[in-house]
Amino acid sequence: MKYVSIFGLVIIAMVGAAVYYMGTPPAETGDSTVSRGMPVPETNTFDTAVTDTSSSAVPTSANGAPPGSIHNLPVPEAVAAVRTLAATLAGISENKVIILTAYEKEWSDGCLGIRKVNEGCIQVITPGYEVAVSVNGAEATYHTNKTGTSIRAVR
Repeated sequence: MKYVSIFGLVIIAMVGAAVYYMGTPPAETGDSTVSRGMPVPETNTFDTAVTDTSSSAVPTSANGAPPGSIHNLPVPEAVAAVRTLAATLAGISENKVIILTAYEKEWSDGCLGIRKVNEGCIQVITPGYEVAVSVNGAEATYHTNKTGTSIRAVR
């Protein structure tokens, strides 16, 4: 029983230390903020993270979105391929297509779960994505394989 009490006190002390450490504000040095050894993103005058939208950058879910947008996460190759296709079909630049959602899926066949009339599909589990985009205010959903070499529009 004595060991249980000591063990309980040790756990409480560890949790308390973790809560204190996580709640401690980062130290300020010069004009940059140092936060427990983690790099701090460059900020603009609106105090939002600056996103590199150059052509050599990793594609994100909303390249060209206004500063501070929550849509700035890197996207898989297949999701970027959907953006390219949607932009091409709409005749607009890719940075005008916003990725709304992108969920990993396992399709029941090689037709990505979208079988056309009289179409044969290989019956094999096919990993990929279900991607919803916004193009000029209209929403569209696509199914892809894992690499984005096969994309089908949901009708």
